[in-house]
Amino acid sequence: GHVPLQGSRETLGRMRGALAGVHQPGRQAGGFSAGMGGNQTDTALLLLLIEESNAAADIAWMLSTAYIVMTMQAGFAMLESGLISIKSAGNILAKNVMDIGAAGIGYFAIGWALAFGPGGSAFAGASQFFLADIAPTSFPDFLFGFAFACTATTIVSGSVAERMKFKVYLVYALVISSVIYSVPSHWVWDSSGWLYAMGMHDLAGCSAIHSVGGVCGLLSTIWLGPRLGTFTQDEKGNNVYWPTRSSPTQVCYGTFLLWSGWMAFNSGSVLGVSNGLAYAAARAGVNTILGSVGGSIGGLVFTTIASRNKYVDIVELCTGLLSGLVAVTAACDIIRPWEAVLVGMIGGLVANGIGGVLVRFGIDDPVGVVGVHLVAGAFGTVVPGLFGSKGVFVTGSFTQLGVQVLGLVAMLGWTLATSALFLFVVDLSVGLRVPAHHERIGLDQTEHNMVLIRLDDLGDDSSDEEEDEQPSTRDGAATPSVRSWKSGEAHTILPGSKRVVTDTGAADSVSHDSKRNLEPAALSTARQGESNAPSSPVPTMDEGSTM
Repeated sequence: GHVPLQGSRETLGRMRGALAGVHQPGRQAGGFSAGMGGNQTDTALLLLLIEESNAAADIAWMLSTAYIVMTMQAGFAMLESGLISIKSAGNILAKNVMDIGAAGIGYFAIGWALAFGPGGSAFAGASQFFLADIAPTSFPDFLFGFAFACTATTIVSGSVAERMKFKVYLVYALVISSVIYSVPSHWVWDSSGWLYAMGMHDLAGCSAIHSVGGVCGLLSTIWLGPRLGTFTQDEKGNNVYWPTRSSPTQVCYGTFLLWSGWMAFNSGSVLGVSNGLAYAAARAGVNTILGSVGGSIGGLVFTTIASRNKYVDIVELCTGLLSGLVAVTAACDIIRPWEAVLVGMIGGLVANGIGGVLVRFGIDDPVGVVGVHLVAGAFGTVVPGLFGSKGVFVTGSFTQLGVQVLGLVAMLGWTLATSALFLFVVDLSVGLRVPAHHERIGLDQTEHNMVLIRLDDLGDDSSDEEEDEQPSTRDGAATPSVRSWKSGEAHTILPGSKRVVTDTGAADSVSHDSKRNLEPAALSTARQGESNAPSSPVPTMDEGSTM
């Protein structure tokens, strides 16, 4: 711990004089003691002052980087809302907001104690629940750990987008931050953890954050099943993926926010700047930015090859960049700059490449959690066993690689078992997924009383039968067609609030009567202005348009 300096004005004055005297030209040798009259007590106080200054610098570094890491929540919110339908964008934003509340209370009450509470075992901590009896010197560590816990939790929100019940997600976030994430973080980061004792190296959480969050996301999206209308089949029976995305602007803006936050995420994980740690922080920063460089190049190479040089996909570029950041997160403090570029490039390639595998198996991963966090995170976890002073490419020994792989397998197994248990119990009791008609209308309206006022979609009850017979525009204009942001192929839009396109490609009906039972008062108010609506529908963002 750091002992506060309790000195008198006279003593502090002598210290300042000694410090000034050391730098005076022609000053005789004698050091600090000579400058203070040779008093050994004053010398001890001066050394204590230097120690306290170092401690203050370390604390300031941890606090400032923790605050920047917290801004990554805004990055996740923008990225995820831009990659899903606009009719459920508010829902994903609400989940990101409540990650701070639900995940925060879980980490405060239980997570910190299991992760870093003194007196525990090699498996978990055992004290300081609700921060009871925590020393003030541990507050910076708690704040930094709090930011990491929220990050690990919010990874999952994107994988369950548009179909998991909001309140169920809040419980899931609490469980992840309090137990699922906190126990593995004890293994690798606490001095009593069994992986820490074996020498596993993971500076900023490739394993405990990204791999753990990625497994939770993969299992959750498989359990829930794909969103309605996301998959169709071609003439050969292969799955065709039709993602509905609302805003490339938000995707890129969210990527930039995460990018800048990642610098603090990795550099801050050295936990100080004194006693040479500043150079370690700088090295972590250099390798982090170079990892993103390699990742973006990897994303560009992938999208060029995958499209046969026909186009460059924005999402695949952003996926590559973020995956490069993830891939260097474990080893950014120990690898060389050229290795960071290589690691980032590999991360960008493998994270994008896994997307095709998921489509083949009908797995709907709306925001790329599996590729960015699980695949790139797993690869990044083994990087310290390949590069660095103990890596197999440097030493020829597989010892460090074996430790890294063991730690990765243990964390994946733990996360798979605990998250599966949660999903099974909740699905059996209250259910995980929202009703199908809620999903079609949009979770913004059904779960948050938010209405996207689209006058073309409000319809007229008198036209119900006519629309059932002929899905065309009210003025007889041609049924509008828009292009998918992802595929570039045309989608047919069936106008009117009654008809939506399902995963079978057929028009499914939702009666106006059933919709009235769900709509809030705001929509009824909006209907009063329906007479001023345009006579033909206008394609909207959630129907496949990007702007």
